[in-house]
Amino acid sequence: MGSAPYSCSEISHGKWVPDEVVRNADAPLQPFTEATEFAMDKVLLRRERDVAGDVFGTGWATSATPSTLWDDDASDPITDVEVGREAVVGLIGREPNVMVVGRNVYTDLLHHPDLLDRIKYTQTGMLTQQLLAQLFGVEKFLVGNSIYNTGAEGATESYSFIWGKHAFLGYVPAAPGLLMPAAGYTFTWGTRSAETIREDKRKAYLVRVAMHYDSKVVAADAGYLFKSCVA
Repeated sequence: MGSAPYSCSEISHGKWVPDEVVRNADAPLQPFTEATEFAMDKVLLRRERDVAGDVFGTGWATSATPSTLWDDDASDPITDVEVGREAVVGLIGREPNVMVVGRNVYTDLLHHPDLLDRIKYTQTGMLTQQLLAQLFGVEKFLVGNSIYNTGAEGATESYSFIWGKHAFLGYVPAAPGLLMPAAGYTFTWGTRSAETIREDKRKAYLVRVAMHYDSKVVAADAGYLFKSCVA
């Protein structure tokens, strides 16, 4: 345990709503509400990218690439995760309770013959996030589904998954505490805000959403990163 500074910088996004759009908005269209939701989605997407950068970054005490990638039927994801579990328990004395994987990793795990064999006598006979949580011994099994455009502005869109092809195993307490180990926190200042600004020269309104936050790895010993789990 230790201490380190953090800074909750403002992240914002705006959406213009021209006067003609407002005048021509028939029910049930709500241009201001839709603009607010659009801007909020962009802000939350930016925050998710920052969190993913920390979760799948280089800040953890232990990490490894599986010797046999998990999209290979000969791989053993459960044993690999047990290795990660033992590493975390050996450093903080607590069982990791959260596992986060990228969409590509999740897809390959759904079709892994060893995992399917372990649940073939269950009621569904199909893998779900809940069953994967049980198989890997965690309370939460989370899948990163969000995508973003990596192409330059004005160029052809090129979409990628934010969470890549990695997996993370870590301990996250039910409630934050100064004396409780935690893999990481997203610190926030104030509340998310939304404002509508009139711009007469543009004959439009700017709907602007903002929030202040900082994503930080707090206890490097409380996480284990599986890098590039699938090809």
